[in-house]
Amino acid sequence: MSAAGPIPYDVQPGFLCIQRKGAEDHKAWPTGATVRVAYVGQVSPVVRGAMDSALAEWQRIVGTSPVPIDIKMASPDDKTADVRIAEGSGISWCVYGADALDVREQDRPTAWFGIGGWKRGVGAIWTPQEVGRVARHMCGHIYGLAHPLDDAAKWKPDAVKRYLAQDEAGQLLDQPGLSSWTAAAGSIMRFDRPAELVDAPVGGGRSMSTLSDAVDAPTVALLKSLYPTSPDVEVAICKRADMDAARWGKEHSTSMTSNILPGVCRLDLAANAQFRFNCFAQPDLVKPGKSYEFKMLAWGGPPSDLGPDSTARWLSFPPADARIQTGTKASQDIRPGSAVTGESLDQEIKFAAPFARPPKVVVSLTGFDINRDSTVRAKVYATDITPTGFKIHLETWADTSSFNIMASWLAYPADDDTFRSGSLDRPGTGLQLQHSADHTFDSPFVKRPRYLWYGLSLIDTPNTKVGVEINVPSWTRSGLTSVVSATKAENRFSRLCGVYIAIL
Repeated sequence: MSAAGPIPYDVQPGFLCIQRKGAEDHKAWPTGATVRVAYVGQVSPVVRGAMDSALAEWQRIVGTSPVPIDIKMASPDDKTADVRIAEGSGISWCVYGADALDVREQDRPTAWFGIGGWKRGVGAIWTPQEVGRVARHMCGHIYGLAHPLDDAAKWKPDAVKRYLAQDEAGQLLDQPGLSSWTAAAGSIMRFDRPAELVDAPVGGGRSMSTLSDAVDAPTVALLKSLYPTSPDVEVAICKRADMDAARWGKEHSTSMTSNILPGVCRLDLAANAQFRFNCFAQPDLVKPGKSYEFKMLAWGGPPSDLGPDSTARWLSFPPADARIQTGTKASQDIRPGSAVTGESLDQEIKFAAPFARPPKVVVSLTGFDINRDSTVRAKVYATDITPTGFKIHLETWADTSSFNIMASWLAYPADDDTFRSGSLDRPGTGLQLQHSADHTFDSPFVKRPRYLWYGLSLIDTPNTKVGVEINVPSWTRSGLTSVVSATKAENRFSRLCGVYIAIL
């Protein structure tokens, strides 16, 4: 510590702390982040031990749910650490949370354990308790927490400037704390305000001995509030064989009755069946918060035209979840009338309420009405996504003659890190019986997602017999494996693609 001159007090603060970047807000890490912590320079075993113990304590208390990040110590030879802790004299400081990613040089610390020079007087040393508290406080910053607002005591500028180096005094005096957070008096995220350095109400300032030494519950609750909660959702599966044949449906009891998205996983049509199929949730049969009706039907022939193993996955949300928007669109809505060969249709979809920024949009192929003499080809997808809407595409090609192509879509906020979505795409390579592929999420989750929904988005299969399936036999925190196949050895397909949504 460099001091401008002595002050007439035996000031022995256990801990002062500044934020080097001047930020006054919490800085949460991206959901699913693995944050690697390393030491740089000469860091004493005492400080290393305190920081290792404090990080383990925070991880034990906070966990990865609902704070979906993993903070761990990097190996000594890891040159890609996100957080780098150094030790020396002067004020302690720390870059808040994800702001550490802006400090890219591996030899530059993002946290400074200012243990040297603080205690004045002959023989004054830090106690293990004080070192431990500083470590817990620093870990709060590493997780992304700022200092709380502190109006109970005002610094005495002249006294602070005499006690601290000029640049440190200026930074300490200039940081007001986060105005929206008034933490409890003993919060682990508070630091010393010695009576000799502040104008305080009755009772004076505070020292390490008056502050909580533990990671306190209100502070942990605040940290958890910085991260999006894992949504309550349901992924239900229903086969045609489980439905009432008379009404082509089945009532499903659930509290998740809003924003229902069907996904066709398996489709079997009889050899002589018409190429007519639809999968949907009938709006007038939804009982909010109680139940909705699975519907899978074929028409123009007997119920046996739709095979009993035909299957759909149904993703749904609670009525109170306002983040999600869904809808349906059919080519007959755009171009009513007779069948058209090889057409490409699109239409602008306007969201019921705008998103803050362009969302992610997933489009599922849920039905078709195709001429019996045609190859079964259909594709649905989204483009031109903006905060207010997107363009939906419903396409057939070559000799395929379609009366109608049906699709369902779902939109969710692109910055909601509890979701990942994407295409289960693969190229066409002639007639196939089966094909598998691995797919990587845009970024890994902190743990394996709880829910996975998927369904067809493209089908290209000969008109001899329609029997196709898409399946995801396994998934991890970083990706999934998909398999597309014909349902019987005599069936073939030219190309099958799907879409998926993974939810933490």
